Amino acid sequence: MTVEEKQQTQMGVAKFIKENCVVYTDTNCGACSEHCPTKAVHMKPYLNAVGRKLVIPEVDKTICVGGGGCEHACPTKPFKAIYVDGNPKHKTAQKPKEKKYRWMLVRISFLNKMGLYLKYLTRTLIASVIQCILEKE
Repeated sequence: MTVEEKQQTQMGVAKFIKENCVVYTDTNCGACSEHCPTKAVHMKPYLNAVGRKLVIPEVDKTICVGGGGCEHACPTKPFKAIYVDGNPKHKTAQKPKEKKYRWMLVRISFLNKMGLYLKYLTRTLIASVIQCILEKE
């Protein structure tokens, strides 16, 4: 069996239970999506009961290999919002499509984090400068 065949062996399929998800109860999450190696779990826009715009998981069963990363990462207890339902016999999942915009999102996310870090540094620097000025007076 080749490495590519192993990577596409479908041991099971992830199942999502919206009512168990923390997003359903008004909190953003996305841990399951971040831990899915094939990106079969992805986030889609969701408007919750109180009208708040959030994102909620959606499973692409055609590329899910049933690895369980999503289930392990799910923070809900005692019942997981996403779990892997094992196949009685292994199947072959489709190869995930490479999305060009994924790298742009990673870069934007990194830049946003850097922006927040720079804001923190700027605040710290300004506070230090103000403290020095006050001490001199």
